[in-house]
Amino acid sequence: MLGLLWIVFVGASFPPLQQEGDDLPDASGVERVRDVCTLCHSLKLLTQQRLSRSVWEEVVDDMMEYGAPLSAQDHHDIVDYLSINFGPEDTAYTHSPIP
Repeated sequence: MLGLLWIVFVGASFPPLQQEGDDLPDASGVERVRDVCTLCHSLKLLTQQRLSRSVWEEVVDDMMEYGAPLSAQDHHDIVDYLSINFGPEDTAYTHSPIP
């Protein structure tokens, strides 16, 4: 029992680990992207994409057909966020190229 308490105490003293790809640009819509998209996908899947607004709309439409719990406003906000931050000409989010 004492060993279990020690593990709980030590574990509680460390901050949670940041998940890879959890450093999304802070902008309007970021919380909905995290809440909805990560139900099925890692954020890395999103951050490696560079899609036009029309393609992001198609992707989000497809996800709604597969059951993503999105309202019309969520759809709009998520497409806005993804197309602004992960569009073909985006410079807001940069990451190191894969060697």
